[in-house]
Amino acid sequence: MSGPQPVAVEVVSASQIEGGTLREPLVRLVVSLARNACSIGGPPRSGGTTSRTFAPSHLSGGGAHHPRNTEKRKPPPARQRSRRAKILHVATALALCLTSLAHGAAFDPRAFVSRAVELIEQGQFAFARAWLDPAVVAHRLHPRERSHAYYLRGYSFQAEGLHVSAAQDYARALEFDAGNPAALVARGSLHFHGDGVRSDKGLAFGFFARAAAVGHAGGEFHLGYAYLTGAGPAHDLDEARIWLERAAEQGHEAAMVQLAASYRTAFTDQPDPEQAKHWYEQAVDAGSAEAPVALGYMARSGELEGISAAEAVAYFKQGAERGSGNGMANLAHAYLVGNGLDQDFDAARNWFARAAALLAPGSFVGLGHIHEAGLGVAQDIGEAMAWYRRGAEAGFSRPTLRLVRLLLAQGQEDEASDWLERVLAAGTAEALNGYAWLRATSSAAGVRNGELALAQAQQAVALEQNAAYLDTLAAAYAELGQFDEALATQREALALAAGDEALVQELNRHLGAYAQGRPWRE
Repeated sequence: MSGPQPVAVEVVSASQIEGGTLREPLVRLVVSLARNACSIGGPPRSGGTTSRTFAPSHLSGGGAHHPRNTEKRKPPPARQRSRRAKILHVATALALCLTSLAHGAAFDPRAFVSRAVELIEQGQFAFARAWLDPAVVAHRLHPRERSHAYYLRGYSFQAEGLHVSAAQDYARALEFDAGNPAALVARGSLHFHGDGVRSDKGLAFGFFARAAAVGHAGGEFHLGYAYLTGAGPAHDLDEARIWLERAAEQGHEAAMVQLAASYRTAFTDQPDPEQAKHWYEQAVDAGSAEAPVALGYMARSGELEGISAAEAVAYFKQGAERGSGNGMANLAHAYLVGNGLDQDFDAARNWFARAAALLAPGSFVGLGHIHEAGLGVAQDIGEAMAWYRRGAEAGFSRPTLRLVRLLLAQGQEDEASDWLERVLAAGTAEALNGYAWLRATSSAAGVRNGELALAQAQQAVALEQNAAYLDTLAAAYAELGQFDEALATQREALALAAGDEALVQELNRHLGAYAQGRPWRE
């Protein structure tokens, strides 16, 4: 499938501009400012595309399990803020000079767009806009070229989290070329997530469909993802696979990952592990950081037969070395418990720390546990609470529940209750289960509430039935004195836990308490 591509622009270097037809003193000043700007902004980022037609990856669905990067940013340190202020000052001066130059006879807007592409590839977004600002209003650009320039500037805004400005530029791009597929996908992604515009998945679906209709891989991916997750008109697995496969055949890495996921139990009652493995391996070959992590999960869960623990860890290590926070956290856990490699608390702490810098789930619990238990470091409850709190503030349920437990141990029931309510608001099965467990089993009488525990445990089991969630449901029944229901539910949990010796032992301890007419306490 083919369709119109983003407008190609000739790449012109600063030296060509300076030594070619653009010889005015003002141009020399612009080139000098550009060079200074790049040196202030730091070295170019690695991994950028070398294509002359820029297609930012995350606007085409670069996230492996979700069509956008959801990583949260921490406030920059003072030195970095100072450097950014200098960058902004130079970029502003550059923009003024370039705007003045735009009125000169020697001005070539295509060369300015080319320079902006280079800067975007290096992560120099403010400087890229300084070159794009005069280009988007230049008279000599064809409407499709102007649309492409507006799209690039919109992307530079979105890359820095300036979603309202991004939305405005994507709208302008579509004014000059209503069929610009990159702008259609980008504008759709904003509506899909409600970033800078109203959240409207139906409208986003329409944008994605228009881009997919002309063979744009990003449009095909987002359309397939919408069908896969039910974010479009309806959940349609067959339609999802059609569009995801079309995108995957164009080399779209995230489409390969989601196509693989469509063959697993999260999306189908008829899983096909071999098909899932095939598409994950295609994504690995395409450079995906998350695909090897998914293969590690499949190996660890038994979806892939004949795979050892060491081979599963090797997948996680591959993902970690490619920059996956999830891969780092899983590799750290393997070092922590010595599963698939030799136990190494220092390596575990280092990999958890790298994962935490990427806000990877599991990293905050891992670091907190290391300090709480004194594994390779001096025991430090305060440091453990600090890591749990960071995870809680990032919105993760597991570190929040760990924080609640320590707060209760210190008698801080009011703050513990506040954090518990935040857990409940998350609404996931894991969050509901964790909330119910504390409400059912806490040694703090002010925290226990059997009726709330039962309601949330039932919701968690309705979302996902496994041994751990049934264990919580049994504990909720026991807290309410309904020991017959507790015993029956605990036996169901034991049946599902068969093969996991440690879990079976724990569940049997709970079963023994219920058989004696005692609720479980922690």
